[in-house]
Amino acid sequence: RVALVPQVLNLDATVVTASRRIEKLRDAPVAVALVGQREIRQSGASDLATVLSEQAGLPLEGGTPSGVGVMLQGLDARRVLILVDGQPIVGRINGMLDLSRLPIANVARIEVVKGPQSTLYGSDAMGGVINLITREPAPGGMGGGLAVTGGTQARLDFSGTALGALGPVAWTADAGRRTVSLVPGQDGDLATLSQRWDGAGRARWRVDSSLTLESSVQLLNEDQRWRAGPVFFFADRQQAIGRLGATWQRGRTRSQTTLAYTMFDHLARRGLERRPSTPDGEKIRQRLLVGETFLSRPLGRTMLDGGVQLRHETAESPRVPGGMQVRSTAEPYAQATIGGDGWSLVPGLRLTADRVWGTHFTPRVAAMWRPSAPLALRLSAGRGFRAPDFNEQFIEFFHADFGYRIRGNPALRPELSDNVSGSVELAGTRLYVRADLFANRFHDFIESRVIADTSNVTFFTYDNVGRGFARGVDLEAVLRLGLVRVDAGWGALRAWDAATHLPLLGRPRANARLGVSAGTPGGLTGSITGVWTGRTPVAVDVNQELAERTGFLR
Repeated sequence: RVALVPQVLNLDATVVTASRRIEKLRDAPVAVALVGQREIRQSGASDLATVLSEQAGLPLEGGTPSGVGVMLQGLDARRVLILVDGQPIVGRINGMLDLSRLPIANVARIEVVKGPQSTLYGSDAMGGVINLITREPAPGGMGGGLAVTGGTQARLDFSGTALGALGPVAWTADAGRRTVSLVPGQDGDLATLSQRWDGAGRARWRVDSSLTLESSVQLLNEDQRWRAGPVFFFADRQQAIGRLGATWQRGRTRSQTTLAYTMFDHLARRGLERRPSTPDGEKIRQRLLVGETFLSRPLGRTMLDGGVQLRHETAESPRVPGGMQVRSTAEPYAQATIGGDGWSLVPGLRLTADRVWGTHFTPRVAAMWRPSAPLALRLSAGRGFRAPDFNEQFIEFFHADFGYRIRGNPALRPELSDNVSGSVELAGTRLYVRADLFANRFHDFIESRVIADTSNVTFFTYDNVGRGFARGVDLEAVLRLGLVRVDAGWGALRAWDAATHLPLLGRPRANARLGVSAGTPGGLTGSITGVWTGRTPVAVDVNQELAERTGFLR
């Protein structure tokens, strides 16, 4: 007789974000939080922000018009890199990429790596990386499905999926429409509306046993409306994400070349009616072209990984001189995985060269030791950075109504953070427990400062003046009892400014999550999840008195 016992967490699941190559979750040199299909389905969510809001240790932030972002290890959404199939995308407003705009109908899993990942992924990966892995085409027959979700706040979502194969080419296609009377950071009323259309397709051609060609495209269209007093505000956004790739693999040697392109258009308007009265408004256009070659090759018991990433980014805005700015960077990187039975040591380094702010080195070293099959210890130390964006460097903006002017600073240096993280993981047949500890020291953070105040006009600019610390712990546990599964998480964070010793605003001091799901032998499942967000500092008055938002439960 053979008894099959379900594992609470499948450590044989594969991930790609930790090392930029396929590896087992149990072998990843740094801790990876994996949100799989089960969690995505049970959330009932249609966008990335809603899925992440149900995870412990991932507090959300934001509001109109920027959208919703996520904080990692005490660093805000401007310092968290969002990837789609391993490639960066543009679409940030005021430094934040709206996660509620990204659909998850075609997402197979979400990988979250906390701590600086700039060695492998470059700028913006100071707090960590969130990687959306889309559904892979698979050879086989035709299939598909439709889903309709309705709810309060006039929520009505439609999504459709189709998959199949045309000879040696396997493909998937998705389309959807999402409507809700809410926008990030605004109370819903009859004037509030978000409408989003999205479509995605992915195709894979297995040329032979070694060579695979792949392409994917994702299209997004978003229309938002909200009201402040008698004035209606409108935001129209279009985004396209495309990728071409070729992978050659023989044995453990793997070479991959990728060309990725992202475009983002944002149109902001206002008026006194529910529909915009003019097609004109403030337009922002962002473009990003990334070409990358990556090679992974074994050398004895050592795995060598390395590549070169070339980036060309443009931004068009009436707020920058000449209406357009261009940035190009060349970024070689490499790491080595030195390992034996139950242990690995992974040093890595990235070099980023930019014609405006110069050359920058980003090192990292990670280690994993598994003294026994269920127990794993991980430790990593590294540096993250964020390059100044186009607004911080070049903006020229005058707000006559409020009497202030903002001027960019081309001499800005990249923001830096130094991090040490450790984790202890115990994975049994019924119980899984993990504890993550981290400490961040950041400096040269870019903040606004007053440079002059004359003729009732205040002049602001940006400078590298911010310094601070963030320390915390995240605990996670999963228990399976037959067909019942219990998920629990708890986290604590202390983040403060080095100059004032005051807490950094918007960071919850603690958070917790508890979820219970149960199933029947026939396949019917149900779940209930509660997420508690603790007291959060939100403002400091002129007397340096701190105002806090009380904790709340969802």
